[in-house]
Amino acid sequence: MVRPHIVAALRGCMFAFAAITVAGAAAWCQTFEIVQERNGIVNAFARMKDGKPTTIAYFGGSITAGAGASDSGKTSWRALTTAWFRRQYPKTQITEVDASIGGTGSDFGAFRLQRDVLDKKPDLVFIEFAVNDTGTPAPTVKRAIEGIVRHIRIADPTTEICFVYTLAQSMLPDFQQGRLPAAVFLHDVIAAHYHISSVNVGAAAAAQINSGNLIWADFSKDVCHPTDAGYSLYADTITSFLAQQMLHISRHPVPYKLMDPLEPRSWSNGQLSPATALTPARHGWSIEPAQPGRTELLTSKDPSAEPLEFRFSGDTVGISFLVGPDTGNLDYKVDAAEWQPMRPFDVFAVDGARVQSRILADNLKSGAHTLYVRPRDDKDERSKGHNTRLAYFITNEPLNP
Repeated sequence: MVRPHIVAALRGCMFAFAAITVAGAAAWCQTFEIVQERNGIVNAFARMKDGKPTTIAYFGGSITAGAGASDSGKTSWRALTTAWFRRQYPKTQITEVDASIGGTGSDFGAFRLQRDVLDKKPDLVFIEFAVNDTGTPAPTVKRAIEGIVRHIRIADPTTEICFVYTLAQSMLPDFQQGRLPAAVFLHDVIAAHYHISSVNVGAAAAAQINSGNLIWADFSKDVCHPTDAGYSLYADTITSFLAQQMLHISRHPVPYKLMDPLEPRSWSNGQLSPATALTPARHGWSIEPAQPGRTELLTSKDPSAEPLEFRFSGDTVGISFLVGPDTGNLDYKVDAAEWQPMRPFDVFAVDGARVQSRILADNLKSGAHTLYVRPRDDKDERSKGHNTRLAYFITNEPLNP
């Protein structure tokens, strides 16, 4: 368990903005500000104070989903944060949107944002991808994160955004040496440019671990997913920030100005197109019915299947697919380019099926394009089959302002 005096210390000093002043971590915490308030999230609080229905979306990976919690619907940081809002505003209808998909980062997030978040008309969006973006090339992270921010701002400039930076065990040395982990740094550059609040719950946890007040085994049973005690620490860090925000409520939501982009090629209009919408049906392909938590899939295990043809416009194209124990290889090409192999099977596929995505072509010229996809007759030696299961085609449509 997290020791009560640690949580009390966090609550007491969160808004000194320099400052986790736990014994043994004084020198370390001179470097980091756990909370960057910037513009704050006053628009969402204005709605809740006025009793207007408010939708809060939690956009991220398995840590947002609550993996590792005893009950993700009650003890995850997401659930605990929503419960806090509801306690503060018991007469306001507050709707929680769980827009998390485990094992995915901001690169897929930029393309599923419309379906999973914006279609729900959120008033506040928490974004949590720093752990899953670890190891992703910096240009990809920058294009994805800025694309997400701009897409939200374009859809509704009054929507509030708050970045949440969680912790993986591999990040501890960075924090111990007084620097932000690479993915956190990349995210916060975007947050700072757009004056968006950020809460570095990972730094708060790392302070306790690096100072010896908390051991990793009590915080997490693996490399990143918190226990209930770890999620409680995350939620306490976030709600301490929220409690301060309640003191600065404006009476009317104010639209935010869309800043000039840092990355002109950001994925600011990512879209998903259901693979099953391709008509007419191609020889060798069939539709696998939807299952709980999973959409319909366009599937084939026939190497002689007719290539799919997906027509699109925009500068980027890729696929979202299901990878599992019987996944095979496939080929793809865009327009008149040469066929390229794709080998989606990985070490995690042995244990079960999960959603993944892959960018297949990028920086395309403006205009119409066609993506072709076909199964291959080979597979990873660990795979039990040759199945290709496509969920969506992903594109970045011609850019909005």
